[in-house]
Amino acid sequence: MSLVVVCLAASCSPVKELMISNGDQDSAVQNAITDFLASGDLNKKDNVFSLQISNINDNILGISVLGTNNKLYPTPENQIGTNTKYFPTRFLERNKKLFYWYDSTSVITEDLIKALSKYHQIDSLNVHGIVGIPESHIDDSKKGMDYYFCRCNLSIYKKVKTRTAMGWYNPPQVECGKNK
Repeated sequence: MSLVVVCLAASCSPVKELMISNGDQDSAVQNAITDFLASGDLNKKDNVFSLQISNINDNILGISVLGTNNKLYPTPENQIGTNTKYFPTRFLERNKKLFYWYDSTSVITEDLIKALSKYHQIDSLNVHGIVGIPESHIDDSKKGMDYYFCRCNLSIYKKVKTRTAMGWYNPPQVECGKNK
């Protein structure tokens, strides 16, 4: 009986097996979402998550994952085929949860709008240029997960469960080794 327990405990975690070690920002985002869904209780409290991507330095890429219940208010500039900094351009659906983020190399797509609509994340109040967008509600007690990925090997990372936004605390030291 104890052998079974040891084998289960010693086996590679399914999450590690799913991690992409070589890749770009898209691969790091996929790794963050994979780990986020497999760890902790943060993924159980919400169905929609906003991601923020930060270039920490030449070696480290930061990705924040935070549950959100704020709606997006598209403006006349937020049309399919456009890219504006304050509206997401990318998304992934996993485990009946929506993850969205802004990527400067992508544009708003019809699939993105459909996904945001499916999760009731769009309010068309301002789509025709109506002045005044309702205030977003920021819950300072809500925790998110910040990931710090080595650019040379995305399977090397550290994560921080926090209420403080990335960039407002000292990030963990991640030993990336020599760049490949």
